[in-house]
Amino acid sequence: SPNYIHSLDASHMWSTVKRMIDSGITQFSMIHDSYGCPAPDVNLMRAFTNEEFHKMHSTNLLADMREELMQNIGIELPDTPEVGVFNIDNVLDAEYFFQ
Repeated sequence: SPNYIHSLDASHMWSTVKRMIDSGITQFSMIHDSYGCPAPDVNLMRAFTNEEFHKMHSTNLLADMREELMQNIGIELPDTPEVGVFNIDNVLDAEYFFQ
């Protein structure tokens, strides 16, 4: 499970970096889950971080992976844990979601 979570963190970082590059931000520093950029670009980076996280986690990725594995490998896997009541849309407006 740690490898799976780290792969999600890496995917989130890459999608955030891509958005930054596409918007013209070329100076940044990233280490695992620590994101940095010049002060004038912080607000844009924060928005991209929230938006990319929202986009990535708007579906149940674990359930998707389970279904894909069962289809490709042909084995039955246990059900994924039940999803709680957290509303992923709240991430979009969360000022301190990611720092």
